[in-house]
Amino acid sequence: MQVFEHGKIRVECGTTSRRDGFNHRAKLYYDGIYIRKDICQYYNRTWEKFSFCSVLNKVMGRDVVIPAVDKINFADKYNLSD
Repeated sequence: MQVFEHGKIRVECGTTSRRDGFNHRAKLYYDGIYIRKDICQYYNRTWEKFSFCSVLNKVMGRDVVIPAVDKINFADKYNLSD
């Protein structure tokens, strides 16, 4: 498991193998409270800026109810795109 943290935001990420590829999973916490989880499925070799980049973008999506300034600071720290 790999943990990404900034301020009150904490995202725990992990990888699971599948017969036809692998999954990246992420659980989002804000101020210690579980908010949501998300998953990205991969069927072959995929290139990202860094491991878990896609699932971090997905779990931090626009519909997450977290103060905008916290989301922006988290995205800036890990160089996430919109």
